[in-house]
Amino acid sequence: MFDSLKAMQGPPPAPAPAVDHDRFFKELITTFFVEFLLLFFPKLAETLDRDSIEFLSQEHFSNLLEGD
Repeated sequence: MFDSLKAMQGPPPAPAPAVDHDRFFKELITTFFVEFLLLFFPKLAETLDRDSIEFLSQEHFSNLLEGD
């Protein structure tokens, strides 16, 4: 009985393409960084030199156990 139901349903749907959440988050932060600070940290945003903000393209993961 279940085999005949499977045959009627056809092949399973293809998996959805993976979403690069990390890239989207980085794009949002770099685009709206000053607005984010103004909204959540207005006093800090007042002291910020907006022309000096530089986003780095590389990530660095520190080794907290060995102090790197």
